[in-house]
Parts: sequence; C-alpha cells; structure tokens
Amino acid sequence: AALVDTANAEFQRPGVVVPLEDITEQALAAALTKVQKHFSWKGPVGMSYTRLVVRALGGTQKGEEFLDNMIPEWRGKVATMIHTEAAAYAEMYFGPGRENSGLVLVCTLGKGFGAVLYDRGQKVRNADFKHLTWTYERELKKLQKEWNWSGVVPQLPADGLLLESVEKYGLSGSGWWLEDLHPSNAPCDKANAILAWASLVDKYLKKICETLAPERLILLPTGGASTLPEDTLLTLFRPGIQQAGLNPDILYIGEFPDRALVKGAAVGAHIELQSKGATNILRNAICQTVTESTTIRALTDAELDWVFKKLDVDKDKRICENDLVRGSCFFGANLSIAEVHGVVKEVAGSATDKISREQLGKWWDAELSHSVVTQITSTLEFEEILSAAKAKKADLITRISVDEGDKRLESVR
Repeated sequence: AALVDTANAEFQRPGVVVPLEDITEQALAAALTKVQKHFSWKGPVGMSYTRLVVRALGGTQKGEEFLDNMIPEWRGKVATMIHTEAAAYAEMYFGPGRENSGLVLVCTLGKGFGAVLYDRGQKVRNADFKHLTWTYERELKKLQKEWNWSGVVPQLPADGLLLESVEKYGLSGSGWWLEDLHPSNAPCDKANAILAWASLVDKYLKKICETLAPERLILLPTGGASTLPEDTLLTLFRPGIQQAGLNPDILYIGEFPDRALVKGAAVGAHIELQSKGATNILRNAICQTVTESTTIRALTDAELDWVFKKLDVDKDKRICENDLVRGSCFFGANLSIAEVHGVVKEVAGSATDKISREQLGKWWDAELSHSVVTQITSTLEFEEILSAAKAKKADLITRISVDEGDKRLESVR
C-alpha cells in the first residue's frame, strides 16, 4: 500500500507491506486494518487483487462486497479491480500506452495470464477474455512439473546459452514451440526450460493477438517474471506475435513492474469512483423523477423513450456531453463536466462520445441486474454457488395436478 498522487503517479511517502499468513476474510481484514491505521487514511482507496483472493472470498461479487465494506472509514470509497486492470491503468496513463490512441492490449504475466483492452485511450468495458487465457495457469503447472522448477519462471541460465539457443532457432524456427522441446540432461537444459516456458506464453500471445489484432501490446511481467531483462523478454515473446501475423514491434514491456499495481490501483480508483459516483447520481435522479423512488426498477420502453428525449436536448437522437450537462438538470442532477465525461464513457463505452437510445437501455438494464448477477471465475465457484442455492431452497417443491377429478400431489426436485 502507498499514498499516490494520481496526477503524476508519484508516491507521496514510503509505502508499507503487510504479510498475509493465509487468504481468509479474517486475515485480509487484519492486514487492511493495519494499512488503514498506518496511513490514518479516510479518502478514496484503489484495491487490486488476484483471482485467488476472489475465490477464497466466495466469488467476485461476494469478495468485492467484503472488500468494499470491510473498513468503516473506507465504506463507499473503495474501487476494487483485478491486478491486470490496475496494471493497465498505470501503463495506459503513465507508461507506453499513453503514446497510442488506437487499440491497445495490456497483458499481465505471472502465475496467470490476464488481458485488458483499450480503444482510443478508454477501457473497453464488459469485455472479458478469460475464455482465451483461463487454461494458462493449468498448463503452467504442468510445465513446472515436467521441467522440475518452482515459481513463475525457470532459473535464468548464463546469457550465452540462452542467446545461443535464440540465435539457433530465430524468430520463426520450429524449435521455439513447446511440442519440440523436451527435458534432458544436456548442458543447455536450463536454456531449454526457459524456451519451453516462453513457448507457452507465445502460444497464448498468438491466440489473443489473432482474436483482437491490437495495434500495441504492453506486457507487464509480475512476480519472478519481472526479474528477467527486458531485452530477453522481447526476444522470447515476439515470436508469438509474429505467428499471429502481426508486426512483432508492437510488443512493449511495461514500465515500473514492481510498482505498477499500486500506482494503477490509485489511478483506477480516481477514474472509477468518479464515473461510479456520477452514474449513481444520474440513476437515482431518474428513479426519483420517473418512479418517485430511489429504488431502481425496470422501465417500460415508453418511459425510457421519455427519459432519452429529456436528456437529448438538441434532439439529434444522440446524447452528447453538452446534452447531458443540461438534460441532467431536468432530473435534478447537477453534474460537473468531469462527471458528465465519466457518465458518457460508462454508458457508451470507448467506441463513441455519444449515448444512443439502445445504449441507455442497456445501461439501465445493467444497473437493474447488478444486484442479482454473480460473476464466477472457476468451475469450483459455480458448483459452490449451486450447492448453496440448493441448500437454501426447500428440498421439495409440491405441485398439484388434477387427473380425472382426483387431486394428486407430486414431489419434484
């Protein structure tokens, strides 16, 4: 943890590290209480976490609710995000991503493989790439067992051996790929272990680059992977991008890897809390006007059409920022320019700077369903949720059917 000036991503004073004995609600609460007391902090908080923490807390929604409400002084001021999202905020606003206004993919590489996509400097929301990368962790464990190493990456051999192997196989030689590399007792076995690990990473880089075709890819190694020299990482991972048919020069290694997560969490909190606060103000104002209640409910098409027309002040069938500044006042929500900008990006996403009627409806539906949707990150979580739901529900549902005048009770699961 550290205090960060989000204007320049500078640390304001030395940070603090609190070890976790295990990953439980009690251990996390104790650790974060120490952080809060150390800084006596009551302002906004950015908190990044691994998926392991989410699983330990019972899933994404339950875990985030726990983290949001754990410290009384922070309640309502916490923005939670996975490590990849935090890293992306740091790299996009203060790293190599700030120089590119096109499609930028930010990936984190450690025990898992994470990815976040940015378009024209804005995070592409509701875009999840776990279906492309979720098997990486399992394959990495298999590789560790096969090559007999612990940690995220094998031990780096002498530069000469590794560079000799790289020179031998080049950027397109078949020797790069995992199926052609096998453990042996040869002197260059350590170099081959690194190449086998790099081949696994390349396979996933190839897959995700083929799917998304980014104009720039920023790779941020974490944990043990962050100790490898940048030139070595670029040499090892450009083949995967080339195999996807893209220019390997789009690959950049992220800056300040040992500090990106903390800085990115702070920057992300600044952005997310501003957008969240503004959209909450607008949502509650619409609720109060249309439904005469602050409790959100489904709106009919006619009601949503009416809301859209009131917000679309210039009547061009698109809600721009100027429309929102004036239109929100009709509902009693006086939003600043910065808040309006956050609302437009939250509702319309990164592809446009105007809100359509369809996007307004989707945003409202998302707000309506937020409290009843549970996000899961593993099969185990899904099974646990089903088990809990079954235990909570009555064992049997009685159905009454009528057959030839006789009433018969049937018990169905």
